[in-house]
Amino acid sequence: MPVTIVFEDHYQARQRSTADAERQVETAEAEGKSLSDQEAELNSINPRPGNFRDVESAIHRARERRDEIAARGIAAEEDGASAGAKRRGEVEEALSKQKRLRKHQEDAKKKKKLKNKKGGNDDDDDEDEDDLHLAANDWERYRKTKVPGQLENCEACSKRFTVTTYSKGGRRGGLLCKQCSQVVEVEEKKAKPKKRAAVRRDKRLQAASKHLDGIAVQKGARSLVDMCIEKVAKHIDEVDDFGDLPKQLLDQITRILSKRRAITSHTQFLFLRPDYEEVILHDCAKLETDDFIRIFAVCKDLKKLKLGWANQFKNEVIDYMIDKKHQLEYIHLNGANLIDDEHWIRLFKSQARGPLKTVKIDWCDAHLNDKAIKEMAKHLPNLETVSFKTCSRLTSTTAATLSGLKKLKHLSLAPSSNAPLWKCQDLCNLFKHTGKTLETLTLSNFSEADDSLLKCIHDNCSSLSKLVLTENDLYTDEGFTSLFTDWANPPLRKFNASGIRFMVNINPNDNKDKVGLCGDGFKALMEHSGSALTYLNIKGCRHIPLAALLDVFDGVKKYGRLETIELSFVSGVDDAVLAGLYRSCPAVKRVLVFGCFNVMQSVPPKGAVLLGVPKAQDSLEIWGEDTVGAAEENELDMMELSH
Repeated sequence: MPVTIVFEDHYQARQRSTADAERQVETAEAEGKSLSDQEAELNSINPRPGNFRDVESAIHRARERRDEIAARGIAAEEDGASAGAKRRGEVEEALSKQKRLRKHQEDAKKKKKLKNKKGGNDDDDDEDEDDLHLAANDWERYRKTKVPGQLENCEACSKRFTVTTYSKGGRRGGLLCKQCSQVVEVEEKKAKPKKRAAVRRDKRLQAASKHLDGIAVQKGARSLVDMCIEKVAKHIDEVDDFGDLPKQLLDQITRILSKRRAITSHTQFLFLRPDYEEVILHDCAKLETDDFIRIFAVCKDLKKLKLGWANQFKNEVIDYMIDKKHQLEYIHLNGANLIDDEHWIRLFKSQARGPLKTVKIDWCDAHLNDKAIKEMAKHLPNLETVSFKTCSRLTSTTAATLSGLKKLKHLSLAPSSNAPLWKCQDLCNLFKHTGKTLETLTLSNFSEADDSLLKCIHDNCSSLSKLVLTENDLYTDEGFTSLFTDWANPPLRKFNASGIRFMVNINPNDNKDKVGLCGDGFKALMEHSGSALTYLNIKGCRHIPLAALLDVFDGVKKYGRLETIELSFVSGVDDAVLAGLYRSCPAVKRVLVFGCFNVMQSVPPKGAVLLGVPKAQDSLEIWGEDTVGAAEENELDMMELSH
C-alpha cells in the first residue's frame, strides 16, 4: 500500500512538470528565446535528469502547434487578401460610376445654365432631365444588383440562397429563390391571356388563291385521305414507292406537286412503273429531255400521255417513241415548242392505223403549222377529240382540214392573239360536216365570229351537251335568242358565255344594238336548257338587266340540276336575285359573285357557298348554316320584291 501512494505522487508530479514545461516553451517562443535558453529554463524548473525526455516531447508538441497556427494564419491572410481585392474592385467600379454620374450631372447643369442664358428650348431641358433621371436609375440599379455566386435572402420567403444568372426578380426589387420563382411563373402564365393560334402565311395564301380561282375552302375537319395525301406531298423526297395507289389518288398527288413545282427527275420515278398505262404530269418544267425519254423506256404499255409545260420535250423524245413503236390512245402536250414541223408529221404518221383517239396540243408558238394538221387528218381519220389552243401558226385552213374527221365528237379551238384571223365561213363549213357528231364544242377568242356562226350551230349541231363561246364582241342578243329558240339539240348540261359583251370603253353601258348576251338571249337559254344545266357561266355579261335575272330566278321556275353558277361582274345581280336563285335551284352548291356590288346580306342555303362577296369587312366566302333560316330570309326578300 505505501508503494502505491508513492507511485501516484510521482505520476502527478510528472504531469505537473510536463504542463509547466509546455507553458514555459510557449512563453519563450512568444518572447523569441532560443532553444538552449528554453532548455536552461526548463532545467531550472525541474533540474532532475530523468525528466529531460518529457521536456523534449513537450517542446516538439509546442512546435507542431505553432506551425499549425502559422499555416492557418497564412491561409486566412490569403483569403482575406482575395476577398479584399474583390471588394476593392467593386468599390473602385462603384466609385468610378459615381464619379461619372456626378460629372454627367455637372455637365447637364452647365448646359442648362448656358441654354437659359441664350434662351434655350424647353424640350432640350426635358431631355436633360430625362438623361439625369436615367443615369440615377442606372446607378441605383447597379447598387442593388447582386453578382451571381453571392448569397441573398429571398424576397418572398426570406430563405437564404445563392444568386445565379437565372434568379428571378421580385415585385419589391429583390430576388426570389428557385421555389418562389416557379410559383411566380405559374401565376404569370395563368394571368396572361391566351393568344389565338396564328394562321400560317402559306395557308392564308393558299386559301386566297382558292378564293380567286372560285374554289371554296373546305369547312370543318378534312378527310383522312386528304390529310395523308398532303403529308405525302410534303415529304415526297423521302418516298420510295407509291405501291398500288388508285389512279384518283395519284392524280391528286400529282396536282399538289405540280402546283409546288416539285416534279423533278427524282420524284418522276414515283409515277413510272412498267404496268402503268397512264402517265399524267401537270407540270414538267423541271424535267429534262432524258426524263421524258425515261417515260417511254419504263412504261412499255403506255396508252395515255398527258404532260403540262413540257418545255424540254424535243425531237429526240419523238424519235425514241417511234423507235419503241408505242401506240397511244391519248396525247396531250402543253408547251412543247421545241418539236419542229417534220417531227410532228412523223409522230402523226407513226400512230396511223393505231388506237389514237385524242390529240390535244396547247401553247405551241414556234411550230405545228397547217401542213402538220393536214397530215394528222390524213393518217388519223378516226380521231374523236381534237384540241388546239394558243397555237399561233394555225389558220382558218385548219378548220377546213378538220372537216374531214367524220367521227369527231369533241372539238376545242382557241387561236392565239397574234395568230392570223380565222374566217367565220371556214368555221361554218366545219360544222356543216361534223356538226351532227359533235358532243362538246369550245370556241374561244374568235374575234371575227358573228351571228352567222350561231345560226350555223343552230342548223347543224343537234347532239351538243356542252357549249363554250367566250371572248367575243360580235355576237348579239338576237343571235343567242335565235340559237336557243326551236333548237333541235337536247338541253345543254354545261354552258359558258363569259366575256360576251359590248367592249367599247368610252360608254360601255350605251349598248343600243344589244351586243353580247343580254336579257332575251339569257331567257331563251334558260327556257331551252334550264332543266338539264349543271354548270352555268355568264361572267362579265354585264348587259343582262335586273328584270331578266328576276324573271329567270323568280323562285317558281325550277332548275333542279344546276349546281355551279358564275355571276361575277354581272352588275344586275343583287340580294333579291340571289334569294330567288336559292329557291329556283335547290341543288346549288357554289355561287360566284365577284364584282357584284349590290350583293350585301345574302345568306346561301345549308350546304352551299357564296364566293366573292365584295365587302372588305366580311369573308370572301359565306357558307350556308341553317336551311330554315336562309329560306325565311329568302322568302322575305321575295315578298319585298313583289311589293
